[in-house]
Amino acid sequence: MALPPPSCPPSCPPSPPPSPLTVGILLFPHLTALDALGPFEVFARAPDTRVLLVSSAPSSPPPSAPPSPVTSDAGLLLLPHVPSLALCPPLHVLLVPGGPGQVAMMENEHVLGWIEHQARTSCMYVTSVCTGSLVLAAVGKRENKGRGGLLLQRDGVRATTHWMFLDQLRQMGVEAVKGERVVRTTTTVPCWEEGKAEAVGKTRDVVIYTGGGVTAGIDFAFAVVRDVWGEDVAQSIQLQLEYFPAVPSGLLTCRPETLGKGQSEGQKRVLQSVESKAQDLKKERARVCARIKARLDGEGEVRGNART
Repeated sequence: MALPPPSCPPSCPPSPPPSPLTVGILLFPHLTALDALGPFEVFARAPDTRVLLVSSAPSSPPPSAPPSPVTSDAGLLLLPHVPSLALCPPLHVLLVPGGPGQVAMMENEHVLGWIEHQARTSCMYVTSVCTGSLVLAAVGKRENKGRGGLLLQRDGVRATTHWMFLDQLRQMGVEAVKGERVVRTTTTVPCWEEGKAEAVGKTRDVVIYTGGGVTAGIDFAFAVVRDVWGEDVAQSIQLQLEYFPAVPSGLLTCRPETLGKGQSEGQKRVLQSVESKAQDLKKERARVCARIKARLDGEGEVRGNART
């Protein structure tokens, strides 16, 4: 892997970085595990960094209860370090993975409020992998209802997601980028005072990284490490993980969006098969995106834990 990726120019990192740098990775039922674990392995090797897996449960279990594992979409059990959103400390980097369970997170007011609070108070980086960007797009501006979202529906903010769901990102009013595995942008958000959900008349800059589908999370994590600690540290971790992707013989070597354009009949069939299997999930995401867009535009109503 060449560092830095061409779509992600280096930023001017704080000097020195926070000590320790705290990374929080959201865990929710039916996430795609590699979305979370790929970046985890990169961040865990960065200097003076604490990486926490944070459960999407809104409140803590009883002290005597054992921590509850989170089950991925493929059946992997993941045990969070932080058993609830309420117990999560201030984060410097927040990561939202994707997966089928992400659909429910888009209308989970506890999760959306947690992301908003972290972005307004402590986060240097708010990030996503795969369809986690659809969750970021659902985070609203509470004191400015009817004028779009807090993070992604902003002028000049670009984002990406899994190639099959770029249309849903556009449906949310986001400038969706096709053909880039990692997209970096910076936005300004109104600050909240720590411990309070109210504006304090100040703003803060937040870097937003969005990665494409699943494996792009590793690329995005390297980009963040490079931002904070520089290329030498990023390359050291790259060597430790032996991260030099080489597609085995017989597999596709082109970007998904180029399939069907001058490709073989076999490759076209593969594309059609993959897209066909995702149709139901794509329709469900489109319905949820429509509801959330209406809410962000000031047309939806609050009903229980979700706005419709």
